[in-house]
Amino acid sequence: MAIQKDRDFIFVSKGTVMIEGVTFSFIIGTRRFMFVFPYENIAGAGNVVETNKYTIGGKKPQEFFAELITDPDLTVEKFEEIVREKMASVQLSEDKYLFELAKLEEFNIKMGFLSKGIYLKRLGQSRVGIGVSGKEDILKAKEFYGK
Repeated sequence: MAIQKDRDFIFVSKGTVMIEGVTFSFIIGTRRFMFVFPYENIAGAGNVVETNKYTIGGKKPQEFFAELITDPDLTVEKFEEIVREKMASVQLSEDKYLFELAKLEEFNIKMGFLSKGIYLKRLGQSRVGIGVSGKEDILKAKEFYGK
């Protein structure tokens, strides 16, 4: 059976996280994993600032994955495998951008007045907070994960 958005996975269209600088990303979430997939990263200090824009096969990552999910033969397991392959193809470290939910010490989704985001903490590591733009995305994430 083909995968279905909001049943088998979610897309959070805009997230900002401090990983290797300011990283503008989108999130692909399945029941097992949360993939933080950047589309732009700004890093540096002082007069030296570097901007990196990510593409997959000449397309923005969001466009690539939007096309991929239309494949009627795509399973959740294959989807997760392809996301991991594409992360590696643009040299994204799984240690920084992939979170296996069952192994997290903390996993919260907050939707407060001052704080709206997804918070993840691996055992023995610092908490990672992903600021999420868009009320609809955060509500869908809360519903999907039962948070």
